[in-house]
Amino acid sequence: MGQGRDRLNVIESLKEVTKHLWILVLSIQAALGIALPVLLGVGLGWWLDHHLLPHHPFPWMTVLLTALGIFVGPIIVYRWVTRKVEQRLRKEKGL
Repeated sequence: MGQGRDRLNVIESLKEVTKHLWILVLSIQAALGIALPVLLGVGLGWWLDHHLLPHHPFPWMTVLLTALGIFVGPIIVYRWVTRKVEQRLRKEKGL
């Protein structure tokens, strides 16, 4: 009788750890999903400024593409996270 209870406790503990790991991984992916469009905008903008507008005093492309990354990144992450959470809830409910 004691072994069965111990096994149930281990299984419940593993389920809890799995849930916390899922949240941690989702958070890391969301942070990258916000940071990468911004960094991509900075890098691509800098490259375009230096190759298309080498003598222009203001880095227009860098500013525009960075602003685009700042705007688009959170929107993409919001849509992605809500989809993942809905999938997780459906899986937990067995639907």
